[in-house]
Amino acid sequence: MATFIILISPLLLWVPAQAADDAPMISGMMADRGLSVSNECHTPSNLEDIFLRACRNVLSDSARCVPAWNAFAAAFGFRDPNAVTAEDYSGYFDVVPVVSAPNTSLFWSGVADVIEKISKYPNISSSANQESSRIINAMFANDNVTCWCGNETAIVDTVNPCPVSVTAAFWERVSAHFAESAAGTAFWVGDGNRPGGAYQNTSFFTKVEFPRLTPDRVKRLVVIDVYNCSGGIAAERCGEGTLLELQNQALTKYGNSGYECNKVCGNPTDKQQVAMIARSSLNIIRSEQMLRSGYNHLEATTHILTLLLLLHYVVY
Repeated sequence: MATFIILISPLLLWVPAQAADDAPMISGMMADRGLSVSNECHTPSNLEDIFLRACRNVLSDSARCVPAWNAFAAAFGFRDPNAVTAEDYSGYFDVVPVVSAPNTSLFWSGVADVIEKISKYPNISSSANQESSRIINAMFANDNVTCWCGNETAIVDTVNPCPVSVTAAFWERVSAHFAESAAGTAFWVGDGNRPGGAYQNTSFFTKVEFPRLTPDRVKRLVVIDVYNCSGGIAAERCGEGTLLELQNQALTKYGNSGYECNKVCGNPTDKQQVAMIARSSLNIIRSEQMLRSGYNHLEATTHILTLLLLLHYVVY
C-alpha cells in the first residue's frame, strides 16, 4: 500500500521575546528542516478536534487517537509554555512509536523537498514518514495549524502567541526517537550548496540525531552530498569543510569501513531539479541496501554451516 507524505514546508512559527538568546539556534534548526519563523502564531481553539481528525486519517487503528491526543496535550497543557521540553513529549511516542527497520533510516539537512520524494518509496524510513510526525503534518496541511501551546490554567492558549520552543521541542523529540531506532547503515542527505557547509551546528542532525547513532546499533554512515557540479556556487564537496569534520567523526565512531560519501549534482532548492536529485539519491541508497542485504545473507549462511559442522562433530 502506498504511503503519502506531507512535509511542513514552510512552517510559520513565532519566536518570543523571552527566548531571544535561544532564537538564532532555534531558528537555524527549524530552517534546517524547511521550517521558517514568523512574528506571531496562535493555537486554534479546536486543536483537539483537528488533531483527532488528522490522527484518524493517518492511523489504521483509530482507537489509538484519543490516547495519542491525551499524551500529546499532556506535554504542554496546563503548563508554562516556556518550560516545555522535548522530553515532555515522550508519552506521545509511547502511543505512536517511531519505528525503523535496519538499513532504512534516512536523515537529512536542508533538503526537505528531496526527502519528501524519497520518503514515498518502500524500505525508506525518515522522520517525515513516521506516523507520529504525519499526524502533525496533516494538521498543518488540512487546517493550517502552525503551532500549539497551553498555559498554567488551560490545555490550549488561544489568546497569547506561542513560543516557538514548544513546537521545536516536539520535532526535537521526533528526531531523537528516530535516531534511536536506527540500525545497520544510516543515510544522510545534505545540501553542499549552503553557506556555512552541509553539516552545520544549527541542525537537528548535528545536535540531536548523529550523537544518538551509536555504534552498538549503527555500523555505517552513508552520506549523499548534493551540490551544484556546474560551478557558479562555492559548493562543499566530500572530504571538504564541514563534510571532512563529519567524516572524521564517523570514522572515529564506526571504524575505517563505517563512512562513505557520495556526490549528487543539483540544486535541492530548485523545484525542477528535486525529482532528479531524489532519483539519484535513491539509487545510492538502494545499492547500499543490496550490499548490506547480501552481507546479511552471507552471515546467515555462515552461521548455518557452522551449526551443521558442530552438529556433525557432536553426532560422530
